[in-house]
Amino acid sequence: MLPATHARLLETLTAHARRLGGDIVQVSKQEFAGLGLSPAPFTSWDVGVNHDEKIVYFSEFGMGGHGMPEDAAEFAIHLIHEMAHVFACRVSPYDMNGNTAGQDELEFFGWEIAMTLAVGVDLQDFWRLNADYGLGSGRLIRELDTTARQQLVTEQLQVAARLGMLQDGLPVSIRDAA
Repeated sequence: MLPATHARLLETLTAHARRLGGDIVQVSKQEFAGLGLSPAPFTSWDVGVNHDEKIVYFSEFGMGGHGMPEDAAEFAIHLIHEMAHVFACRVSPYDMNGNTAGQDELEFFGWEIAMTLAVGVDLQDFWRLNADYGLGSGRLIRELDTTARQQLVTEQLQVAARLGMLQDGLPVSIRDAA
């Protein structure tokens, strides 16, 4: 059973996923293994996507019996990132071999920021949990000061808007767009 804080965030994220034509589904560890998904890297629990069906799946436990994060913000940020692969990418994040398909994840970083704000997760938690995220320039988020982070938010929200990932400031699915 999910802690109350996780359950509230899951309810909100699931409502957004359904608004976008998809879903977030919790399954058992065995069910997750049977789905044949590649678990997201950098997590201690099982979370993965079925891009074609627009579904983010997760299990409370991952490989080695590690559980999902106790930190509700971390739980949400991982789901938001996987939601971005489903709704802010026209192609699956995995090729036929289960390897990443070379997507530039910075293209949907603004989508992630907008969803983080939409569900009420503090941007400070977003920065903390993405501290090791590479910015393409060789720099990591942890190396940015407050002013540079705010500039990054502004730039990435503009990129997301230009790419059709936001409407009235809310994340939208680009999957059905021409």
